[in-house]
Amino acid sequence: QQWSWSFTYLDEEALGGETDVYEVGTPETVPVLWLVEDQSVTFQLNSPDVIHSFWVPAFLYKLDVIPGRDQALQSFSLTPTTAGDFEGRCAELCGFQHSRMLFTVKVVDQAAYEAHLLDLEQRGQVGTLVGAEDSNEIEGLETEDEEVAE
Repeated sequence: QQWSWSFTYLDEEALGGETDVYEVGTPETVPVLWLVEDQSVTFQLNSPDVIHSFWVPAFLYKLDVIPGRDQALQSFSLTPTTAGDFEGRCAELCGFQHSRMLFTVKVVDQAAYEAHLLDLEQRGQVGTLVGAEDSNEIEGLETEDEEVAE
């Protein structure tokens, strides 16, 4: 999937720790990232294709997402303190449909968040997205063990 964002709610936080659930956007459908008000969240960013930049202007935070980059350099934590909907976008010119790489952050209470995760599960959006865990392993790049990824 290119020209959009995908959000995975990891099993240790989603649905009582039983499974991952995810939301996938398309250039035609802006994805929504749901967060709980006054609850800290850690983001682990991955790019399966080119350099992107995760940016939510209202949060005063932006982080570049570079394929092959050390995962520790592509994560951050924050605590949203105001409920509401906030615009997010890619802030790195990433190609032909860069302008369509938009998303919405919806900050809600715990009950609404849990209801959304259950809805994702009921729609069958469970498991790990293809490319999510291995998107930083690009053929020809050296890994931490100095081996070449194949």
